[in-house]
Amino acid sequence: MGRRYPPAVATLRRLWARPLSAAVLVSLLPFLVLAARALVDDADAPSGDVALIEVRVSDVGRWTPLLGSYQRYGFNHPGPLLFYALAGPYRLLGSRYAGIEVGALLLGGLSLVVILRVAFRRGGRLGLLWAAALVAVAVRAVGPAWLLDAWEPHVLALVAAAVIALASDAVGGRASALPFVAAAASFVAEAWATMLPLALAMGGWSTVGLIVHAGRSVEQRRAVARSLVVGAGVVAVLWLPPVMEQLSHDHGNLSSMIDALREPPAPALGLADGWRVVATELGHRPSWVGFPQALDGLSPTLDLDTAPVPVALLALAGGLGLALRRRRDSDAWLLGTTSVLAIVAAVYALSRLLGPVFVWIPQWLRIVGMTTWCAAGWCGFAGLPDRWQRRGRIALEPFLAVVFVVIVGLATVDATRFRRQVDPLGAAVRGLVVDAARDLDDVGGPVLVTSEADADLALGGTDVATEVLVLAVEREGLETRVRPELAHQFGPQRARTTDVGAEIRLVRADEAARAPVGFETVAEVDPLTARQRATREAMLATAGLPGDASDADYVRSVLVHPDLRADAARLRAVPDLPRLRLLLRVESREHR
Repeated sequence: MGRRYPPAVATLRRLWARPLSAAVLVSLLPFLVLAARALVDDADAPSGDVALIEVRVSDVGRWTPLLGSYQRYGFNHPGPLLFYALAGPYRLLGSRYAGIEVGALLLGGLSLVVILRVAFRRGGRLGLLWAAALVAVAVRAVGPAWLLDAWEPHVLALVAAAVIALASDAVGGRASALPFVAAAASFVAEAWATMLPLALAMGGWSTVGLIVHAGRSVEQRRAVARSLVVGAGVVAVLWLPPVMEQLSHDHGNLSSMIDALREPPAPALGLADGWRVVATELGHRPSWVGFPQALDGLSPTLDLDTAPVPVALLALAGGLGLALRRRRDSDAWLLGTTSVLAIVAAVYALSRLLGPVFVWIPQWLRIVGMTTWCAAGWCGFAGLPDRWQRRGRIALEPFLAVVFVVIVGLATVDATRFRRQVDPLGAAVRGLVVDAARDLDDVGGPVLVTSEADADLALGGTDVATEVLVLAVEREGLETRVRPELAHQFGPQRARTTDVGAEIRLVRADEAARAPVGFETVAEVDPLTARQRATREAMLATAGLPGDASDADYVRSVLVHPDLRADAARLRAVPDLPRLRLLLRVESREHR
């Protein structure tokens, strides 16, 4: 009879004997907790891009999108795969925002499983634990709100990490990985044009690596040939929607993107500043482990003058040098070279950025920093003498296992304690539509949704909260329309305004203003509490500004009076929102 262990010890031994299953199960705990929270909380989408994503996801199966989200410069991200991926859980959960959140968690969780599977296949138990610990650090650093968020800068980060992992697997000679590289790379490239260089680099690198491996045997050549054919088929199918959109117009979206590259509507960042942006995640205080991003004063842009020494890249160079001395351990140095290529692709991608480097644009670079350290550690270990590796495993494996479990435990506690921040603008606008629901009952056709409540927001402009209005009106069972110039945001079908039966318009609630001819006021609200409004007006008065001044006005005042900078954080704690009014105009029967 074998030795009998206490139940707890026996369980640990079984988990240790199945490290991949155990690591996946533990890693997914925060995701499972957040999925339960999403279903229980049943929150609404916050205003802005996330609400607009829900609008486009709701169109799948009705006005199925052929393009991705809108860009600032009049064109869209290349393709709609993100909308398609989120549509399944969204429909299954009753077409509510919880489905969008669960979809984001599914994408992140699936990407995590892919990363751990590749790490175990290539690095064994130690490689798995090293990758799992680093991913756990990144997951905890970004926090629950990020993991639940379907916004492209957030939801695509772990998917991009999976692309890098799959590419290293394919380059290592695993032919079956290429179709998955094609699918994942197409996904991130379609959803966000900034990631297109990374997707192309990983796809091309995988293809070249497999072709090199194809000469080793007849069986390998056949496997590579099959994977190339399947991969090409995957790319053809997944890129069919944007190609259809391009062919159905004289000047399609892909043409507009090419025009923007040839004649940029704003200055491109350039290679030097592109490198500085990437270096922020390769330094000693990267945001992927939880350090805050360095801001340029009070603006929401990165301070490129604070680019640190890229210690992660230096560590990778050292580890790669050690690994290359032991060519028989090809997995390690191939992972290292894949990471170097990812850095190069990221620098090029940021160098082509048009306009300012807002803090959300480079957030996907967190995975570049994470994968760089993953490759540096594994390359360095692979370059050690065999006897050092054997001794190192004895100490490192249990140590990394403990670190991994502790960090995931902390992330799970964070998920349990997570409290949503209420979006005052979204809540106020939805409340306006509820208050106006009775007036909308007699509308005899689609409702044109417009907004003139620009609020002079620091990052805003016109069309504030139009996306929330569209969602709220459609929940009342009515179709919506938007102005033709918003077709790239809401889809061409909503931009056809010839059949509207009414118009609702969101405006600032200026007591001195009168409703335009044909409109009547149907609801009014202040997104701020009376205390918040009084606090904001008092702080603005201290700066010599009127009560309806914006945060942007305050920032301009700080440039003239630097002593006001100390109160900037207090002012930002109160949302920069005006009082709002909802107007309604119903088309006469003669015009319908």
